Order: sequence, then structure tokens, then C-alpha cells
Amino acid sequence: MQTSLQVISYPKSGRTWLRVMLDEAGIVASYTHLGWSHQGARRPDELTIELDPRFARHVALFRDPRDTVVSGYHQATARLRKYSGPVSAFIRDPRHGIEKTIAFNLGLAALCAGRPDSLVLTYEDMLASPAAGLRAVAQLVGHDLDAPTAARIAENNEFERMQARERAGEYNARYGAAFGSHADTPAVALKVRRGVAGGYRDELSPADVDYVDGLLARANYFERMAAFLG
Repeated sequence: MQTSLQVISYPKSGRTWLRVMLDEAGIVASYTHLGWSHQGARRPDELTIELDPRFARHVALFRDPRDTVVSGYHQATARLRKYSGPVSAFIRDPRHGIEKTIAFNLGLAALCAGRPDSLVLTYEDMLASPAAGLRAVAQLVGHDLDAPTAARIAENNEFERMQARERAGEYNARYGAAFGSHADTPAVALKVRRGVAGGYRDELSPADVDYVDGLLARANYFERMAAFLG
């Protein structure tokens, strides 16, 4: 099925959650990491960030890089088997770590901010009000999605319910390898793993938190993102 909408995000930024809700709302989209995946394991200087002109509308989805990189570590080690080593090394690895996440988010935000054909969303805002985020995407593509329907879809796709469906294999027929989990899959290898904001604090050492916070501060990350997000 053809679509005029493309959703762009760095891996582990909440794309799966948004995708399942958009599918339930009948909003067809294409999804991409623009080649910045952990499978490719390439450095930022080897990659580009460009909007695909074949799509009339774009949604840029962002998540706090600290949560993103920790979730990416579990994805790359437990699920994809593309990385071996401790999280402390992963967050410092130029092919996977926090610097790559920062570069992608700032680059994509600069490209999409202020464009009438683009919508900028954050995972944190989606957690606070998933129905509002869902309706914003619907509005971008001219899809009539009323508030009660959006609220019902959001409730139906709360974290615990999605995780239970993943363990039961209910997503496998529709999404195939994208979900590919079962009842015995370890918690760290689930596609729907935690669904929280700020969870990196539970998984990084104080030294690692200082490291990622230092890089974010040197990049003026949150100030620049706030300006892009308006």
C-alpha cells in the first residue's frame, strides 16, 4: 500500500509504539532510521540525514538520547546480537553510542523544524499524552481522528498491554521479525521493553551518567532541541 507519510527516528525512540497506534487508527506510513541503525554500525561521518522527496509529509520522532542509547544497547546485544560488551563501552562507541544519537537528533530536528510538511514529536510528550500525539499525526495527513477514538487507541496500546501481546506472539503475524518474540523471551530482549522516561538512571553508573550528561551539555543539546521544537 502506498503512503505519503514517512516517520523518521533514531532506533529505540518509540517508533514501534507509534506505529502500532497509527496502524490501529488506519494511518498508513513508511518508517525509517535513514541508515543510522545498530545493524549498520556506522559512524555519523559516514552517514547523511535527508528527507525523502517521495513523501509529502514527515514525522520526526525524538527521545532523550540517554534513554535511547541504553535501550539501543539492549537492542544491539540481546535482540540483534550485533554488539558484545558492557553498556559503558557501548555508550562511548562512535558506531552506536551517545554521540551518534545526539548527531542524528540535532540534524533531523534542524531539517524538519518549522516545515509545514513536517511534524516534530517527542517520546516524552507522547508518554504524557499519547492521544494528543496520535491526533497531531492524523491532522498532518488530513485523517479524521476524533478525540474519543484517539483516547481508545491510546488506552488499548498502554505499555503493559503491548508487552503482553508481544509475549503472546500476537504481533508476529503482522510485523514478522520486527516483533519476533515469545513467552520465554528475556525481558531485555523484548521489543516493548520498559516504556519509561528517565530509565537510564537505573542502568548507567554515576560515571557513565556524568559522561553522557557532559556530552549533552557540550553540544547544548536540550537548548538547541527546545529551539527546534518551538
